[in-house]
Amino acid sequence: MNHTISKTDFLRFLECPRYGWLCKNRKDLLDQTQSRIAIQGGQVEDLAHGLFPKGIEVPWENAFEETTKLLKNGTSIIYQATLKP
Repeated sequence: MNHTISKTDFLRFLECPRYGWLCKNRKDLLDQTQSRIAIQGGQVEDLAHGLFPKGIEVPWENAFEETTKLLKNGTSIIYQATLKP
């Protein structure tokens, strides 16, 4: 068993102790969890599209610039909006 931790390990633990432990000790379970989270994310996205059917999807490429343009144009429903601090 590897008893050393990296800065990334430590930050994961601060984010969520269980997540940090899983990343270090049970990556096999983490892969299943991440798959489940991805599926749930898709379900939430489908629900959002159903509740707000007139929204505009922001493409992954140039997401920040595209979001900024849509906001300036008064678009109120934006899927996958990306903002910077």
